[in-house]
Amino acid sequence: MADDAGLLGDGGESGRQAQGCGLCLSGDEARRTHNLNLATWVFRDESCHMEFAFEAVRTVREEEPDLFDDEMKQQVYAMLEDAIECAMQFASDVLSGGVAGISERDMRQYLPHCADHHFAKLGMHKRYHVRNPLPFMELQDVQELIHFFERRVSAYQIGVTGDVGFDHAF
Repeated sequence: MADDAGLLGDGGESGRQAQGCGLCLSGDEARRTHNLNLATWVFRDESCHMEFAFEAVRTVREEEPDLFDDEMKQQVYAMLEDAIECAMQFASDVLSGGVAGISERDMRQYLPHCADHHFAKLGMHKRYHVRNPLPFMELQDVQELIHFFERRVSAYQIGVTGDVGFDHAF
């Protein structure tokens, strides 16, 4: 068995103890737990990027209302259609070996569901009108993180009040 010293504490021959959580896990279980934690962090990080992008678009639309015309909307619809197809190709590769609880059919419905959610956040009409076939995915998008080493919940966002400028001393 490979040495997982960075991820696992010393739990002896029969199992290894996951650092900081007090559970005795086999090497395979510990790797699955680590992969799940990593996937959760990646998902949340990407969610934060998306929220930033939506806020940037909202600000631009507020400052330049004529910029987001019908031609721009059609370009957004086309870009998300391309993104769905690219994501589906990736999902087909990932799911080809089988993933419990997720099928390619579910992904073919989930990705357009997400696109409709993005259209709505952009103030556009939904295009696909499909239900979410993977409701457990909604539980992933929360704005709290678990501290990686201590496994404690901590707030990820803090509010900024007052004027923000680049000429201020920190």
